[in-house]
Amino acid sequence: AYLSPHLLPRWGLFYAYLKRIREEKERLIKEKKIKKEKPLPPISPEEIPYELPKGWEWVRLGEIVYSEGGKTPSKANKEYWDKGDILWVSPKDMKTPYIIDSENKITSIALQETSIPLVPVGSLLIVVRSGILKRTIPLAIVKKECTINQDIKAINSSVLEVNQFLYWYIKAYEKELLIKFAKTGTTVDRIVFEDFLKCIIPLPPLNVIKKINEKIHLLMKLYDQLNEEIEKSNQNLKLLTESVLKEAFQD
Repeated sequence: AYLSPHLLPRWGLFYAYLKRIREEKERLIKEKKIKKEKPLPPISPEEIPYELPKGWEWVRLGEIVYSEGGKTPSKANKEYWDKGDILWVSPKDMKTPYIIDSENKITSIALQETSIPLVPVGSLLIVVRSGILKRTIPLAIVKKECTINQDIKAINSSVLEVNQFLYWYIKAYEKELLIKFAKTGTTVDRIVFEDFLKCIIPLPPLNVIKKINEKIHLLMKLYDQLNEEIEKSNQNLKLLTESVLKEAFQD
């Protein structure tokens, strides 16, 4: 999806960023690394749920990112897998916020002989086909260049801070997004990705995005610390309970 022309004049500092996404998409389409997507419909007034602060803009997700899919190189070809050192990420690897390793890896031969794309560092991975979509949307930011299987989509705005913002936004509205875009199949659940790219996102200016990311990072750090304290308290309570019970039996 190309960027809506009406967005560009109103974005000031974001102009170069939006222009970069459009140019990156055009380059990838020209190199046949991604397919040309259908134009996204303009956002109607009825779709806008609330008024945004000055400098923010409602955009469709597909306007600010380009996307790539994955595949599975033939498992019958040992040259594609034996002693592979290129990450090949599947849903079972999507258990942490960042991708630095994968259970399976492919070789450079697989990369050269198949059409599997190499996903750049900073991209946001989204599981779009899995039974886990009944309750959550697994997401991860790529920390090491990788490939992905067909159950995952990679989206990229070309700006790491924006990708991180999208990670938190999707996490925050996970339930609503699942209700709207997840479909239950006969064997597995899936996200209708074409429709998912049409979802509207409240996008702030880049300096605000950075502040939001910093605030969330601090809050998540505090959350982890509180969880550690709770875990320690639970362990101490367990030890105390065992001690009281043993003393009762000894008496």
